[in-house]
Amino acid sequence: MTEPNLTPRDRAGLDFDGDYGRTYRQTIRNSVPAYDALIAIAAAALAQAVPHAFSILVVGPGLGEELVPLLTALPQTRFTLLEPSIQMREACARAIDAAGAAARCELIARGLEPGADPPSGPVDAVVSHNVLHLLPPERQLALLQTLASCVTPGGALVLSAYSEPDNGTGFEALLAIAGTR
Repeated sequence: MTEPNLTPRDRAGLDFDGDYGRTYRQTIRNSVPAYDALIAIAAAALAQAVPHAFSILVVGPGLGEELVPLLTALPQTRFTLLEPSIQMREACARAIDAAGAAARCELIARGLEPGADPPSGPVDAVVSHNVLHLLPPERQLALLQTLASCVTPGGALVLSAYSEPDNGTGFEALLAIAGTR
């Protein structure tokens, strides 16, 4: 049984407002292969899918590193950013200021719980990088349904997630399969 007052990030054992958050910029790059390329490709794909997007919801922007590519790829779009971590939100606010994008970004101190309505109403796209795996498996489908329900018809849902296996057996099996090609 989980503690009711813990956030999904707390349950995952990741302290985004402590030491883990202070080392996140490097840790994410060590955990997610081609992290910076992933962010750039996601922004380009979103610009292709919804080039005239009026509003985009970003769930868990963390340090705000994905914002510059998004702001560049979609120069007329407004962004609503949901970030529950104080430390991550402060870094994201600095990224918004450095990009001169305060007029296009609303940074809100919360996450998006499964079943909840987004604060901005329906949006043209939802972006969520490396957040889904922070929820327990039984809540991941509910969050996916919530994210999808936020998107207007013809919109886009851009997700990425990466988690290392709990033990080496799954990863070893993938390496064995990859080695046979």
